[in-house]
Amino acid sequence: MSSTHTSTVKTNARPLGAFTSDWHMKPYTWMAYPELRGDSYRSAGFISQFCVERELDLYVLGDTLDKRDPDSRTVYELLKIIAAQQRVD
Repeated sequence: MSSTHTSTVKTNARPLGAFTSDWHMKPYTWMAYPELRGDSYRSAGFISQFCVERELDLYVLGDTLDKRDPDSRTVYELLKIIAAQQRVD
């Protein structure tokens, strides 16, 4: 008769950070749907808040902005996210 042995290893492991990309932040991502204005800001904000609540580092890997000269609202929204990530370790 064979026996099955399983063991559980308990660790205090937790994620060190969150990696994300392609935010393409701008006021209108979906021009045909004006009711979705600002959706890229909200999406990025949700990711930021997720990291803040869990004390995770946030790594944004490219295509954060949609153009070289973003409008002032986009700059404001991005700076809010950067400020939210600042914490004292």
